[in-house]
Amino acid sequence: MLPQHEIDNDSILSATGQSGIRATITSELDDSDVTRPIYYCILHVDNIVTGEPFECLPNFTKIIWQDIINDGNEEVIVTATGLGVQHLLAFQWDGAEATQIADTFGDIIRSDLFGVALIDVDGDSQFEIVAGKGYVSEGNNCKIYEGIYPDPSEFCWWQALNLEEQIYQWDGVQFVLQFED
Repeated sequence: MLPQHEIDNDSILSATGQSGIRATITSELDDSDVTRPIYYCILHVDNIVTGEPFECLPNFTKIIWQDIINDGNEEVIVTATGLGVQHLLAFQWDGAEATQIADTFGDIIRSDLFGVALIDVDGDSQFEIVAGKGYVSEGNNCKIYEGIYPDPSEFCWWQALNLEEQIYQWDGVQFVLQFED
């Protein structure tokens, strides 16, 4: 059996961009599911609700300002960890309203909670979004959450899953899934 370890809280719930615009994340508990607490986070940019509420664990949610599309302006980036998944949201801010340019989910496929990340995969100084995808091998009854819990009599380890990463590239308007040729 692999040793258990506790993962420390890792959250940043407010950030101020170079232009002085402040972005914050608030959360609300939805206790309608008796099996687990569900939190919904809400992004506010310059005190304006931005985008739709999204599921999150507030202690594992981050917000930053960063230029990820090389246009000289910072975008608002939110990474929220949920039950078995991470969610990356990105918005361009024009001073009055936000335009969503990324809405990517990734299965958490490593014990360090990697599910989705901004990485310059090909070294061209342009970020890509890398999202983890875990799926069940044939003959294996183990699955990473997605509302389907493994049989309690089975042990599910990271090594038992087929793991891969999907890459989303900037197409000039939004981040889109890159398909291999």
